[in-house]
Amino acid sequence: MEKKEILSEIIRSVVEKPEMVKVDVIDASSITVFKIVVDKGDVGVVIGKGGSFVSTLRTLAKTWSGKEKRKYFIDVVDSKKILEKKSGQSG
Repeated sequence: MEKKEILSEIIRSVVEKPEMVKVDVIDASSITVFKIVVDKGDVGVVIGKGGSFVSTLRTLAKTWSGKEKRKYFIDVVDSKKILEKKSGQSG
């Protein structure tokens, strides 16, 4: 299973709207960013109390970094903000 799929499955298992979960992968020379897009109502769940859940995801990414000599980062975004940027709205 690929890293993107692993993250997707973990996140889908905790959110209210798993069908809205999307993980985009942005690759650069020695860096990979996993951009996690979820429903606005699920952002808090993915971040977790005091950042605990996203911290766990970042710890997982760090373990991948150590094994592969590559840096992995996690970025959480809500789907509403993505749609607003695409349509030119703000709010």
